[in-house]
Amino acid sequence: MEHVTHSIAIEEDPAARQEADEALRRYTERLEVLHEIDQSILAARLPETIAVAAIHRMRYLVPCERAMVMAVEGTGKAEMLAAESSSGIGPAIDIDLYRQASEGPALKAGWIQGVEDLQTSTKHSPWQQALFAAGVRSYVIVPLFIQGEIVGTLNLESSQPKAFTADHVTIASEVATSLAVALRQSRLYEQATQEIAERMLAEARQRRYTAALEAQNAELDAFAHTVAHDLKNPLTSLIGYAAVLEERHAEMSGQTLQRLLHTLTRHACQMNTIIEEMLLLASVRGMEEVGIAPLDMGAIVTGVLKRVSYMIEEYKGEIVLSDSWPAALGYAPWVEEIWVNYLSNALKYGGRPPRVELGATTQSGGMVRFWVRDRGPGLSLDEQARLFTPFERLHRELTAGHGLGLSIVQRIARRLGGGVGVESAGIAGQGSTFYFVLPAA
Repeated sequence: MEHVTHSIAIEEDPAARQEADEALRRYTERLEVLHEIDQSILAARLPETIAVAAIHRMRYLVPCERAMVMAVEGTGKAEMLAAESSSGIGPAIDIDLYRQASEGPALKAGWIQGVEDLQTSTKHSPWQQALFAAGVRSYVIVPLFIQGEIVGTLNLESSQPKAFTADHVTIASEVATSLAVALRQSRLYEQATQEIAERMLAEARQRRYTAALEAQNAELDAFAHTVAHDLKNPLTSLIGYAAVLEERHAEMSGQTLQRLLHTLTRHACQMNTIIEEMLLLASVRGMEEVGIAPLDMGAIVTGVLKRVSYMIEEYKGEIVLSDSWPAALGYAPWVEEIWVNYLSNALKYGGRPPRVELGATTQSGGMVRFWVRDRGPGLSLDEQARLFTPFERLHRELTAGHGLGLSIVQRIARRLGGGVGVESAGIAGQGSTFYFVLPAA
């Protein structure tokens, strides 16, 4: 049997144990808050969101009435990212004064700045004077420093003197380190996003430019074939009739000579129309600015009738005009060409003999519709869909006409802020109505 000869008594200090537990609790809380800050920073992309998340949680660990994050751009200019205040301090001071404080050489070198008590400080800068007037007694500025560069500052302000201990400064430094990395990453992300967006925009512009060039090349190719074909027919006739006149004019009667000369004139006018449309197409494509003005539509229509008088005579057409013309805006030389194209087609396809009506209707929305109506065979839905396709010819077997006109009409109307269209039931005798729309004057 064993006997206890002596014992050692250990007396535990309750106060020390409580202090150790409190220190452990604070340390655990500190780690948790710092972890939350890191998680919030990692989850955010925008610098403002990062700054708000950091200062909101950090105020649980550091006793300050106002916390703010300033971002320093590559140019050295500082901007406010986020700020959070309580009622213990007056309104935030002028941002320009904060900018001056963040431009100090010590901060740029990565040194932490601060004052324990502004009241006992002997010399105040304008920024410190403003802080003191707002009720601030102590402050700490921690630079957001990374890879030898300052990307911002973390500013902590308190209405109490000596509010920030060495432990508080350590916590602020830890948060500042995370903030600096996050802001740098945010800038890099923003820069990369911008570069990608600019590259995508440039690629989209390049694709549109390439598509436009391909469309223009295809259009020019069709244009060349159309013009060559349409000029060849009247030119061949001109050469043939001129050769006949040259060889046999002496033995021809006056009536025969007159008929041949009339034919020569008609073919020459046809060639002239094609050339004028070529020049018009070039002007519509090339002119960047057009002189839009109120139109004297009555005078324009009168000039059009003179230009197509040879066609009216050839097709024995009947022209019916409106008594009045609503005022509209446009460019008179181009609008005249629209009428010429519409009226020429109506005379060619508007029945035998053609009866063509010209008129206008005021529409809602500040627009005016001008129209040309014939009584020809009409157009099917498929033909209507292809009408304004560049260089499309629907009635090659009926006429030696060309396919430039309606394409140009569409270009002109769009350039003048309007549009074009056609209405037809596709029933013989009911004809078609071609129209163009212009803004009302």
